[in-house]
Amino acid sequence: MRDPILFFTRLLLKCLLPAFALLLAFSARAAAPLALVGDDIDLWPAVTLLDDPGHTLRLPDALARRAEFKPTDAPYANLGLNRHTVWLRVPVDVPADAPARWWFTIDYVALDDVEVFVQRGAETLQRVEMGDHLTVAERPFPGRTHLALLNLPAGESLELFVRVRTTSTMIVPMSLRQPVVVSQRENAFQMWHGIALGIGLCVLAYALTGAIANRESLYVWLAWSSVTGILFFFSYFGLAQQYLWPENRWLVQNGAVLLMLLVLVGGFMFAERALDVGSMHPRIGRAMHVMAALMLLAAVLFATGVIDYHLATDISAWFGAWPMLLSVTVAIRRARSGDRAAAWTIGGWATYTVGAMTAMALSRGHAPATLAMQETYMVCALVQIFAWVMVINVRVAEFREEAAATRREHDRVLLISQTDPLTGLLNRRGLQLGLQPLIDQSAPGRLTAVYLLDLDGFKPVNDLHGHDAGDELLVQMGERLKGVMRANDLVARLGGDEFVVVATQLGGEAEAEVVGHKLLACSDAPFQLTHTECAVGITVGYALAAGDGADAAELLRRADAAMYGGKQAGKRRVRRAHVEVTPA
Repeated sequence: MRDPILFFTRLLLKCLLPAFALLLAFSARAAAPLALVGDDIDLWPAVTLLDDPGHTLRLPDALARRAEFKPTDAPYANLGLNRHTVWLRVPVDVPADAPARWWFTIDYVALDDVEVFVQRGAETLQRVEMGDHLTVAERPFPGRTHLALLNLPAGESLELFVRVRTTSTMIVPMSLRQPVVVSQRENAFQMWHGIALGIGLCVLAYALTGAIANRESLYVWLAWSSVTGILFFFSYFGLAQQYLWPENRWLVQNGAVLLMLLVLVGGFMFAERALDVGSMHPRIGRAMHVMAALMLLAAVLFATGVIDYHLATDISAWFGAWPMLLSVTVAIRRARSGDRAAAWTIGGWATYTVGAMTAMALSRGHAPATLAMQETYMVCALVQIFAWVMVINVRVAEFREEAAATRREHDRVLLISQTDPLTGLLNRRGLQLGLQPLIDQSAPGRLTAVYLLDLDGFKPVNDLHGHDAGDELLVQMGERLKGVMRANDLVARLGGDEFVVVATQLGGEAEAEVVGHKLLACSDAPFQLTHTECAVGITVGYALAAGDGADAAELLRRADAAMYGGKQAGKRRVRRAHVEVTPA
């Protein structure tokens, strides 16, 4: 199967070839001794190289084989995945007026074993040991990169021999710098990476608070990606070794690879959840979950020593592009359908791909190892994190809209279940839910009255003019009843031509009688229907809480009995339970 990482790396290199051409101009070539003029001297243009595949050469052997040191055609300071030991030679001339103390720097962290020798002919003036096999405290200078103070006598022609052996990419951007330059460059580096750390921590805080508040897994995987991403770049650039685990020899050497595997766990899970891959392609969704589990397993096996550095590095390289490759089809389909989250995901992956391919080109020795090239991956990863934050914002907005739509639908169904479809008034269920709370609020001076109304002469309307005319009359009656009542009162239709009205906050029995007569008067004027004019009457029976009853069923029963008594007494009248009130 074609390695997708290698394929995309080659594609990226073709696209970036014009830019690389300028940088490749700095590739190593044989040169005259470097004059240490200035305060920041790049050593790579004067480097020559001797390969030691058997790891057997010592300094006397290298000195004896000076003539075999050859210039390299590798990109600037990048010898690629070189499993051999490599000797680098740099001849330098120290002017008589030049400083004698210089900081030797290698601006790349992941080098296992580095030895630097200062030679004056056959005489070794200084030997310095550096590399990741040393904890920060054991290094010549306890910093994030490989840094050593060299004494270079003024007015001398000297040679620097550097022996390098590493299990990772052999990147050796070497310089001689004055202390002020070292301080300025390191301060600037720490400041910019401190800003990047601040951005990452802000995203982490956002993700954690979102996960707690919304209980949405997208926030969890954003938090996972933020933590592992921050720690990965901290480890890659040596900040984690300097500040977080300076005494942990294993993490100093292997932390970046371990964290890269954990980054991929978040990559698979976030992409699957953000795009809801499983709903469109269940097999791909399951595959992404399986791959995330495999990355986590690989991280555990690497941490416990079951698999070695090389295999762990290869796994991270093999699977690095798969979160994007597996989800890109779904993302494109969703983006074409107007899914803004998918569009942001594609943008994030596109930016991340540029960074990842640049990093892969560096690791395989195809790109110059300038600081800008090393920083590209981190910058692209930050842009991707911003894109993922936008994905979450879009998804949360969608979730909220779905929840609001669900609530609206629930309210609509609830309204339908509690509303009479003909008149729009409360039905029996709606009345039952609203009546008892109003009864419970009743007190002296704040009475609640339950009125049950039945139309007199309604059946002839249906018989003579049809049910449509009857329905129209019922609608108009409901509107009249609502028109004479207050907003906090209830008006309901129980069915047929029966209505219930609940009046609240009445001052006493006299006011309840007045309300009853207002309801009775609703039938005084004829009803103007579409094709005719009709007149009907009303008989009203009512009961008061709590004098006539304390619960809804009892009050309705008593009001019904009063209304029935009114019918028997001649209709078109208001009647309280056992107490008849004559019409006005």
